[in-house]
Amino acid sequence: MSIVVLGGMDRLERQYIDEGERFGMKLKVFSKLEGNLSSRLGNPDAFIIFTGKISHKALKNTSNIAKSKNIPVYYCHSAGMCSFKDCLKCIKKDSCKDCPFNKNKVIIN
Repeated sequence: MSIVVLGGMDRLERQYIDEGERFGMKLKVFSKLEGNLSSRLGNPDAFIIFTGKISHKALKNTSNIAKSKNIPVYYCHSAGMCSFKDCLKCIKKDSCKDCPFNKNKVIIN
């Protein structure tokens, strides 16, 4: 499973990747959002967006890309490892699909 992580903390980038590997997932982490992001995202199975650590413009662009490609987006306000692990568990179990907010948008605090 391929996951793109947007936002987050620079110092935790390696830990995000390592934790993803423990869950059997391949992660691309973009903690610093630079130009031409859409071409570097690829075609992931899901997005994890740390809403507290991403610009509104990048959030909107990524959400539009995900919507056009029908890719689920998991929004997580906190960029800490505990919240990140919870999000990975949610994706792995596919248990967040029935979230009352939206089937393709999951909010994890």
